[in-house]
Amino acid sequence: RANAYDQGDLELLSAIGNEAAIAIERAELYERTTALSKQLFELYRLGIELATHKELPSLVRAFAANVQQLVSAGAVAIYLDEGGEALEFATTTGSAPLDVRSLPKASASIARLMSTGEAFELHDRDGEPETTRKGLQRFGHKSVFFQPLRVADRLVGVIFVTWREFHTTTTEERELLGVIAGIGAAQIRGLQLYRELDDAYLSTVGTLTATIEARDQYREDHQRRVAADAVALGERLGVGEAELRDLRYASLFHSIGKIAIPAAILAKRGPLTPDERAVVEEHPILGARILEAIRFLRGVVPIVRASRERWDGTGYPDKTTGDAIPRAARALRVIVDYHAMLVDRPYRVALRPETALGELRRLAGTWYDPQIVDEFATMIEARGTIQAVEEEVGATSRELAILAELTPEFHTLLDLQQLLDRILQILQRNIPGASFTILLREEKTDDLVVRAAAGAWTQIDSPVRVHAGRGISSWALEHREAQNIEDVRADPRYVGDPNVRSEMVVPLVSAGRAIGVLVLSHRSVAAFSQRDLTLMQTVGAQIAAAIDVAELHERLKRAANTDALTGLHNYRYFYDRLEEEIARAERRQAPLAVAFFDLDKLKNVNDTYGHLAGNEVLRVLGEAISSHVRTEDVPARYGGDEFAIVMPDTPRDEAEKVVTRLMEILDEKTVELPNARSIRMPDLSWGVASYPLDGRTARELVENADTRAYARKRSH
Repeated sequence: RANAYDQGDLELLSAIGNEAAIAIERAELYERTTALSKQLFELYRLGIELATHKELPSLVRAFAANVQQLVSAGAVAIYLDEGGEALEFATTTGSAPLDVRSLPKASASIARLMSTGEAFELHDRDGEPETTRKGLQRFGHKSVFFQPLRVADRLVGVIFVTWREFHTTTTEERELLGVIAGIGAAQIRGLQLYRELDDAYLSTVGTLTATIEARDQYREDHQRRVAADAVALGERLGVGEAELRDLRYASLFHSIGKIAIPAAILAKRGPLTPDERAVVEEHPILGARILEAIRFLRGVVPIVRASRERWDGTGYPDKTTGDAIPRAARALRVIVDYHAMLVDRPYRVALRPETALGELRRLAGTWYDPQIVDEFATMIEARGTIQAVEEEVGATSRELAILAELTPEFHTLLDLQQLLDRILQILQRNIPGASFTILLREEKTDDLVVRAAAGAWTQIDSPVRVHAGRGISSWALEHREAQNIEDVRADPRYVGDPNVRSEMVVPLVSAGRAIGVLVLSHRSVAAFSQRDLTLMQTVGAQIAAAIDVAELHERLKRAANTDALTGLHNYRYFYDRLEEEIARAERRQAPLAVAFFDLDKLKNVNDTYGHLAGNEVLRVLGEAISSHVRTEDVPARYGGDEFAIVMPDTPRDEAEKVVTRLMEILDEKTVELPNARSIRMPDLSWGVASYPLDGRTARELVENADTRAYARKRSH
């Protein structure tokens, strides 16, 4: 009804409304305060947790896991800036394929982050960079937030936060991620600086120790071998992570105090005088003093000081006995003495490993802790057995792997050149450091002609043709006997690259027919073992059988790629082979020439004597070309009255000489026609082009050679 409320009611409602607003505001403030308190607690907890990590890998893993939890993300990945051209993968809470282990700094997103220093987000939706969208789709995410990890003005790395659904970060989330990034970046940079300092000091002290070891006449890798055994023995003894770290450092620096011992004492062949022995026995004390000033090596100090004590108390410098000697020092004494026994010393010759172990066992209970000696001896003996088995298994596995990889190729590749190239690729990958060549016998001359070659240092210095009766290869083929030459300089049969020192030659024999050789060459003397020779003989037998099949296939293919009238290759085969030879020339940095020529007046022959006479001219020409080119050359009837020859490993000047001689032969050629008539071979115009001077593609080479042929025709 009208005028139901008076001024008092209005004032009452206003007061109630004000109280309600205050209550709501207080509730919201309480919620924000509670959330802020929770965030502050979580940030405090995060800082405490990260501070407990002393190694970078565990630190970044913990950091990523905490970020994912704090912002309820789908996944978190961290990449660090190590000073190179890309950010390097550190960790992720999701999957990490090998192809995203590095992110180039020049990529759009990283470049933007580095230039602005500000965080940003991207989503899988129209208008965003295509690479970003594809990356999100690949991992099943919809949104990603890029947060730089910075300390002052230095970029430490980047943290990527992703969500599986579309997610737009709120102001509060951005602020939280910024604070988290600051905490994480500071911890990461701190560990990096600590590691850099650690590495710098270790490098300096390591160099000093290596100098001392050299004075003591130890091998260059002595420190590394002692340290490796120290870690291995410590793990067998069940020492903790911190003690194991100290034991490793002690194994590297245990002799640093010897810097004060004169070289004359270290190299003395006879017994030491009491004064000299007193000087020697000071070195553990001096070594401990050098190391105790370094904070992170303080746990190493007692180990180095006690590293020359003996179980029965007759050691030095403190005459400590039994379990009173730190366990790590007892272990180090066994390891160092064992390795010292394996090398020549001024006062005795080196012992064999089994003899050295016998000495340790003999002195167990007097000089050495018996339990540690037992563990160490068991470890060394097991290593010897395992090493022998691993070497045998490794050699057998390698051989089986090579045969397993080769066998499918023999059954799937029918093209001879592809087969030979593929065989050598597989051998090269499995036998690094060697150079490989397959030479096949040319039936007309019995020469061996290179058909395939591979190897990082393969050079054309070795001949592409080995004349019959010359070289180790011809001898092996003639006698059908494999050869493993430890030093070719001592073998008068060798012809070829002077850089080669050892060579293995395996004859390729199929169905009683010697068809070629497989040659392995190496720059080192005695690079190949008898086992290698046996393996290559097995491979060689398969190669020979496969070549037979491939040659049959090649003959069938040749029939399809041969011009029926001239017996030369046809247009299609010419271009296929030219493309292959260009690729080969580029790969080997070798010369290549293309000769192109045509009959100038074939039409006159057809008009005067008939087309059968013209065909006979083409047939005789094809026969003449075929009989005067090398086996490795590719003669072809290009089309009509045009012919071409692909000439591998031939520079242009040499090719022009070859073609000039061929033209002289053809000028003297007579073509016999039916009805006892004969005519002179019509004139030919020719031109030569070479790779890469005249072109790098098949079309460019043919066009240049054709242009020169046309110019020659016009000049006549």
